[in-house]
Amino acid sequence: MSTDYVDYSAVTTALALPETTNTEITAKTTAINNAIAGLITVVANTNLTTAKTAETALLSTDYVDYSAVTTALALPETTNTEVVAKTTAINNAIAGLEFAGQAALDAAKTAESGLLSTDYVDYSAVTTALALPETTNTEIVAKTTAINNAIAGLITANLSEISASVASGGTFKQFMSTTNAVINITEVDINANPVANPNLSAVVVKNGATVLTLTTHYTVDDTANTITIKQSYLDTLLSVDSPVTITIEKTAGGLSDTVTLIVNPRVSGDDRNVSSITGNNILLVGDYAFTLDPTNVEYNLNNFIIAAQTAYTTDAGVTYKVYFKVGTSWYDINNDPNMLTALNVTTINSDGLFKYLDMQ
Repeated sequence: MSTDYVDYSAVTTALALPETTNTEITAKTTAINNAIAGLITVVANTNLTTAKTAETALLSTDYVDYSAVTTALALPETTNTEVVAKTTAINNAIAGLEFAGQAALDAAKTAESGLLSTDYVDYSAVTTALALPETTNTEIVAKTTAINNAIAGLITANLSEISASVASGGTFKQFMSTTNAVINITEVDINANPVANPNLSAVVVKNGATVLTLTTHYTVDDTANTITIKQSYLDTLLSVDSPVTITIEKTAGGLSDTVTLIVNPRVSGDDRNVSSITGNNILLVGDYAFTLDPTNVEYNLNNFIIAAQTAYTTDAGVTYKVYFKVGTSWYDINNDPNMLTALNVTTINSDGLFKYLDMQ
């Protein structure tokens, strides 16, 4: 049917040629066949036009390699077969294009996939960036920038709470040891939304720059949420004259968060275990000091004092005094619970027992 083709006039003209001699018949036959061979269907032509129109909307510099499209556009289109082939070639070339910014976007997505949202105070900027469109190279570049900026702006949440809720970067002190130093990772505290049972297998334990060996130097109990530094290893450290710092580090997405165990040498042969919490104020119990931030709601000052006193009633029935520092003044919690009368620091430390008086 002539209307199926873009232009049927060549066939009509060929059919009108004379055919009175054999030469004319041969010529007419050739003309008809050539005209038919040159017919291009409306459908094929429309498809080619659509493919070309789609290509005109593209910008070659938005893509890694545009040569396949350029080659397809240069293909002949004089027959229906050629038109169909050219249309297919253009469409395939366009489908195979890779945005110039795609590799960077893929890298940003890969970096994000290695992060755990609960490790950070606020992950919403990353989530928003991941939801941005990526249908054009401009959008891809913008999305890549947004993801990278969002990741760079992440603030690591408290990795763990040690003992009495030590914040990330805080310190857990082991002044003396005849037993294992058990560091209790009670929870990950993220914006007051505790995440129980953090994955302790993801931590690295170091003595300075030296990475300690699991089972040899320490053990991990993911059920109890504890990391235990073995007493046999601590004994090798307690012979030194100055504290040794052991760092427990968790790395996520290139960001690390640490908590620290400081092992001090034995004092006067005493075997009691004492731990402390870093903060703004100091509690003194016997020879030793506890640092504490009473403004943190996680800390119960009264319970802490009672626990500290209890720990020091086992030595021949002696009850060690507990002192609390507010600003620059010291108070006797036992005899002055309302902290009305400041004490003379020189008098308190006259026997030199308060070796950690200046721990702040």
